[in-house]
Amino acid sequence: MGKKETEVEYKKIVEEKGFEFMFDKAIEIFEKLLDRYEEENPKWFEITGLKLVQGAIFSLKKYIENPEEKDITWDNPFVELRYPVKVDWDTLKPYYFQLTAKEIESPEKVTDILTEGFFNIK
Repeated sequence: MGKKETEVEYKKIVEEKGFEFMFDKAIEIFEKLLDRYEEENPKWFEITGLKLVQGAIFSLKKYIENPEEKDITWDNPFVELRYPVKVDWDTLKPYYFQLTAKEIESPEKVTDILTEGFFNIK
């Protein structure tokens, strides 16, 4: 089945079953995917942690070796790296994702939004 046929079939199911059903199904599939990934990669958390440390060290090295950064040197190897987190300030909770009825018509768009939400959570 090609991409166009898949989208037509997906729209048909959404029309028949409704947005909530399809959203619940997408979450169920996503959870199964995550469970399977964790089963096949039992050390994923440690590997991810080490990759974060590695990235931080490479970033620090880049700042230290940047001639424009006068305050960051091998004698003073401190830099503050900021990673933005979207927040719903009314509820003081992290913002994960938001899906509209139009976005759920595209499986690729739903996948992108859920993936972004997953990385916001993790």
